[in-house]
Amino acid sequence: RVPYPKDSDAPQAVSTAPANGDTKINPSATIAIIFSELMNQTATLQAISAKPKIDWTGQWDSGYGKLVLTPKIPLLSGAAYVFTITSGAKDLFGNPLTQTAWSFTTDGKSVSALLLSFTGLIAPEGITLRWRTSFEINNQGFNIYRGESPEGEFVKINDELVKGATTKLAEKDAPSAYEFLDK
Repeated sequence: RVPYPKDSDAPQAVSTAPANGDTKINPSATIAIIFSELMNQTATLQAISAKPKIDWTGQWDSGYGKLVLTPKIPLLSGAAYVFTITSGAKDLFGNPLTQTAWSFTTDGKSVSALLLSFTGLIAPEGITLRWRTSFEINNQGFNIYRGESPEGEFVKINDELVKGATTKLAEKDAPSAYEFLDK
């Protein structure tokens, strides 16, 4: 039996996407990190942080050498993010990664909202439209359109925007509820 030699080389984050200094990143983007060697999954995930804070799910590809982080909600529009991986990230032999950081900025023109529900209730005075969102980013409001069919021409029916929540994240705010009476 030949003993397997112990690796004593510190792992490195050799590539990230978005890359350090990238701008105009789509707020719906995922974050990928490629390491120089196979990593301890649990220790590495615990060693990664972002400012502003992001809640994500992590998926390892190519053994344990590539990690893809998928944010649970889109990133903030026009925000500068700084990612840090501390020395708590370790390879499979327990060698710590030298702390590393990189940053990128998201596109500031994106508008995002996650629709939870949408209903229309018929009443004598018209149709009451109700909807709820779990989060909104850069949303100044909603316009309401009516059409005869899904393929048909649509006509805007509200004179003013139904005021949106501007920026609201589900983690700290209750869902927003909206109502509009179509007469």
